[in-house]
Amino acid sequence: MRKLVLSLFVLGMLGAAGYGLYLYLMAPHQVFCTRLVQLCEVEDTDALKTCNQVLEGLAETEGEALRKAATCAVESDSCTGATGCIVGAGASIGLKELAPLLKTSGDLMDDFVKGMKKGAGDLLK
Repeated sequence: MRKLVLSLFVLGMLGAAGYGLYLYLMAPHQVFCTRLVQLCEVEDTDALKTCNQVLEGLAETEGEALRKAATCAVESDSCTGATGCIVGAGASIGLKELAPLLKTSGDLMDDFVKGMKKGAGDLLK
């Protein structure tokens, strides 16, 4: 009995390590899309392919932002949380590009959130 439990434990650990390695070796946009489809329980078989195609071009230019979004999505426990990860990554890309043009001070994020609340209207109330 003890050998059986030990064997199951070792197999479980190997499986977890294998899954972690699989996610590590995947491109960040693939990791994000895979996790998003899992968390959102999407049944459309083309959803993963479409997500990967949409984010593939962005991965070439903004790999670091997508790596952060992928890490965030892997750590998320809900569809909404994973969606927030990519929204945050998109915001960081936009703010990074706009910041030099705007000559902003330290209030950049506060102003961004205020603008987002205005733009979303009643959605964020």
